[in-house]
Amino acid sequence: MSEKHCAYCKSILFDDDDVVVCPECGAPHHRACYDKLGHCAEQEHHGEPAEIQPADTAQEPGERDIPPEGINRNRTGHTCKNCGMISTSDTLFCPYCGNKFDEDEVEPPHQRMPLGVGNMRVDPLGGVDPKAQIDGVDAEDIALYVRVNTGRYVPLFEHMHKNKRKAHWNWAAFLLPQPWLLLRKCYLAGFISCAAAIISSLMSMPALQFVANYIESMPVAASALEASQLQYQAVTNMPLSLQLLVIGSALLSLAVRIIVGLFGDKLYKNKVLDKIHSIYSNDEIDDKKGEVFRVGGINIWLAILAFMPTFFNFF
Repeated sequence: MSEKHCAYCKSILFDDDDVVVCPECGAPHHRACYDKLGHCAEQEHHGEPAEIQPADTAQEPGERDIPPEGINRNRTGHTCKNCGMISTSDTLFCPYCGNKFDEDEVEPPHQRMPLGVGNMRVDPLGGVDPKAQIDGVDAEDIALYVRVNTGRYVPLFEHMHKNKRKAHWNWAAFLLPQPWLLLRKCYLAGFISCAAAIISSLMSMPALQFVANYIESMPVAASALEASQLQYQAVTNMPLSLQLLVIGSALLSLAVRIIVGLFGDKLYKNKVLDKIHSIYSNDEIDDKKGEVFRVGGINIWLAILAFMPTFFNFF
């Protein structure tokens, strides 16, 4: 359908456009065009011996109507000032009317919205120039290393580099600090965070054991309300030393979450840049981009392993 035009707005119909075909004459329309008009654009010609085929009839440059609001015209390329069509190629001439594009009309490749699935368009670099330097590393190499959710991290790293920012809030890192760090292969920080989580658990264990022993020494609760009352009595009768341990355990866990939530992105940025620098400075590596891709990415298995204690605590 790439050679056909909408019977109403005369713009080219692409394969992923939502097209409505007139049941009487077969003239194709954008659905938005058909809905706006309320009927076939060639209705006045219905019943004539030789029907006009508007879908294949090209108009003179400049006579094409601008499609109504709702038609997706944001395709790769640039808009022709003469006919208003949007080119999907990188040629210097409009493929619809032959008008030559000015050099300043052509958008840089990193600013174009790449093709995706259907009407969805995804920019893996989040609008950043692939050759943009972030602390001496090309943005495309950072995306090659990050691999997952590059649309967030590449522009974020550029923003942090330009503004010299060291802190940026990350909710995933705050809620799941250990799994997030290990997922992003920040192993040293991840294992330190896991050690802090273990220490926090050990600090609260005496208090949990005290509560369990207290409840066992009391008569069996007949209802949920009585059980909660027993737990409340156990906490209120807990020695001050155990209460301080519980408070210290909670504060340690919260401190780890806040630190990783605030500085996790900075830590990950440094990790990525240091790793890429070390690869490009190693003359023994021939395929440097391939090596960046190989050592990058995520470690889903360690993240799942670190998440399991948190998961079981919910149940």
